[in-house]
Amino acid sequence: MAGWLQNFHPAFDSPSHFRLHFAALLAVISILLLFVRGWQWTLVGLAVVAISIALTRPYLPGIEVTRGLAQLNEDKENTESQTNVLRVVQMNLRFTNTQFRKAAQVISAANPDIVLLQEITRVNEKFLEELLQSHPHQLHCQRMGVGSVAILSRFPFSEANRSECLWRLGFARAEVLINGKPFNLASLHSHWPWPFSQSRQFQALREQLETLSHPAILAGDFNSAPWSAAVSKTEKITGTKNAPGLLMTWGSPLAAFRTYIGPVLPIDHILISPQLGFMSRELLGDGGSDHFPILTRIKIH
Repeated sequence: MAGWLQNFHPAFDSPSHFRLHFAALLAVISILLLFVRGWQWTLVGLAVVAISIALTRPYLPGIEVTRGLAQLNEDKENTESQTNVLRVVQMNLRFTNTQFRKAAQVISAANPDIVLLQEITRVNEKFLEELLQSHPHQLHCQRMGVGSVAILSRFPFSEANRSECLWRLGFARAEVLINGKPFNLASLHSHWPWPFSQSRQFQALREQLETLSHPAILAGDFNSAPWSAAVSKTEKITGTKNAPGLLMTWGSPLAAFRTYIGPVLPIDHILISPQLGFMSRELLGDGGSDHFPILTRIKIH
């Protein structure tokens, strides 16, 4: 219930990221209370679950983009031939990931036009070299600590060279030319939510987010659920929209966890300008990180 107050203070936003997990647990507990003659508490618990689900409805499975995947697979050949469809991959590579070649193979197989990355370090920086031939236009920041962000593109950067790299704030943006027209890309690595410094980071980035030119794609590891105040405020400030539907992207770095349980948190997102449209989203294979790469197909109207 504290997460319902997510817009009042970052302290309330933190529990909202686990809203669906809490709701599932509360539903089980509420049903079990029936066996100890606690039907009143069962009704209260199920009411809280129902309200939480209602607040999260736009991001539940089966909404719009997720539902459209089957249709897109039916006419994949016709869709792929269109020049106004962008294939964008978002991935937090993980700063200790030594399987960068595996990650490069997974991403290359998806044939992306644009790759937006986080946590590029000296451990995994050779990943950039693996994609240099297919994505020769690259912008990357420092590689110390947990690393920073990078933008890889098949399209050339504009001659105006409107790029920016704020590695201390986990943010980079660049302007590329698609069919001769400027197009803005941005990669973001958010800090952890309250009591950590996520809120202060977004406040420091407010000017960069407000001045993000359109059309634009902003992707990154937000460390926040799609229904959170952190993501919704970013949408409002940048004038972008997040994809509906639910896509779990983070799982424990333990190999057994990723294999048998898979991702359990939806914290990686791609935000796009209103003049663009989401066509599909899907998880790619395990690239050695605790974050799974996302392939998003975007229609340029």
